[in-house]
Amino acid sequence: MGDTHEVYPLARDEAESSRIWLFDTQQHLNAKVPNSSPRTFSGFDISSAQFPPSTPAGIELSVQDVLKPFPPEHHNRYDLVNVRMLVTGIAEKEYVTAVENLVSILSKTTATVNQGYFFRLGILTKMGIEPGGYLQWVDLDCIALPDSKDTQNPTAATVVSTWLKFFELNKLSVSAPTTVADAYKQSGLLDIVNTSFRLDDRGEDLKAKARKWQLQAFSAVMPPVMVATGRAKDAVEAREKTDEAIRELGLYFEAGEVVGLGFGRVVGRKAE
Repeated sequence: MGDTHEVYPLARDEAESSRIWLFDTQQHLNAKVPNSSPRTFSGFDISSAQFPPSTPAGIELSVQDVLKPFPPEHHNRYDLVNVRMLVTGIAEKEYVTAVENLVSILSKTTATVNQGYFFRLGILTKMGIEPGGYLQWVDLDCIALPDSKDTQNPTAATVVSTWLKFFELNKLSVSAPTTVADAYKQSGLLDIVNTSFRLDDRGEDLKAKARKWQLQAFSAVMPPVMVATGRAKDAVEAREKTDEAIRELGLYFEAGEVVGLGFGRVVGRKAE
């Protein structure tokens, strides 16, 4: 179902693009440890179109597909690789390849100071105390959705079922953190920790951000899925049905709800 997979529902808006993990990390380290050895910050993404409009001094951005080997100059270089929200970008069977490529750029020790970031793959480097660089991956977990209250409420059920169908059609992982942890094990990473968390129980500010993100993601995914599954005869009808479903979801949100998508943070260390 290639047409549905051409949709990228997890794009950042302009405000979100101004808050980049690597930029925040650089600022934090420079403020907290100002007199350390020189640090290197490297950023990667699948396309330069994903790059922010401006970049702070000391940060280098490059185009890189996580499913392709990194150039040799990046091998064994980074202390921490912070990967974020790739769940709709790679198939479930591709996680091991992605992790193996990322492991190749992790340092074997953390005695120097380099940082890097993958905008949706994130990267930080060289913290300086333990052997082996760290791979941290934060991603979406939809495993609980089929049995959640969201599927029982008529104002949310259509978008939730369509979202899950999008994952099925494109052979995506419904529990990316679990798939990531399994790929870590296959790639020989050590000290693996998978921590689950949610946004819908962390205050109204985060709930509001979650609602905005969900409206964007569901609105992008629904039309091609409706056409692919025969729920709509063409793109025009699919858009009309999507708009109606999004209006209904808005009623669900107005009642104080938010779709209960989970997240997971998986950390592992490269062997010496």
